[in-house]
Amino acid sequence: MAQNTAGMEPVVAAYRLALTDEYPFFCSERRNVCRKRRTCRYYAPTTGPGVTPALRCLVCACLSASLLAGGSGWADPEIVVDVDSAKREMRVLRGDKVLAVFNPVSIGRWGVSEQKRRGDGKTPLGEYRVAWFQPAGHFGPFLGLDYPSVARAEKGLVAGEISQAEYSAIRKAHAEGQVPPQNTRLGGYVGVHGLGRGDPGIHHDLNWTRGCIALTNAQINQLVGLVGTGAIVRIR
Repeated sequence: MAQNTAGMEPVVAAYRLALTDEYPFFCSERRNVCRKRRTCRYYAPTTGPGVTPALRCLVCACLSASLLAGGSGWADPEIVVDVDSAKREMRVLRGDKVLAVFNPVSIGRWGVSEQKRRGDGKTPLGEYRVAWFQPAGHFGPFLGLDYPSVARAEKGLVAGEISQAEYSAIRKAHAEGQVPPQNTRLGGYVGVHGLGRGDPGIHHDLNWTRGCIALTNAQINQLVGLVGTGAIVRIR
């Protein structure tokens, strides 16, 4: 991923990823793991010889689709990812057939919750869909979920945790099949990822994430080959 576009070809510089402290895919607080996270930021295309406005638009559109749809492709509508948080087990199902079982998985270091809030270190319970796919990151591939759900947003609105505008934006995103806002007090950037260079021993013994579901590197690569954007993920 490009962090500095200086000197790069204009076509590459048309789309840029900037480092911030709110990257969804780096969600471990474990010691000796870099806490610097990244988030996708859109920048005005770099102008230059041979880069027409139409070409710049095309490049941005293609790269955006690549980041959001990713290499995992579209989901088999019959596949469901079932996460049993108590057993620390994930099963990938097609109907009654079990395609894969991953155990143990790691969830949020403070457990699970039906009322997840930003920064609480908990994994949200409920049914979600894979909303986007990031092929590489600090913890390897990342399958982002469409949390917060409309149901969570409704409760958040009643409780005064989010505004009417934020609630409407979440509802609109779900209705249009888009990623809902990830920066409200309800939290966001929840998904499934691997270990990267993390300690497999700690992963085996402890729940260590900030709310995501973590697999080993081999397991996340296997999962990416089975599910894609739109796949159902049930966390219970």
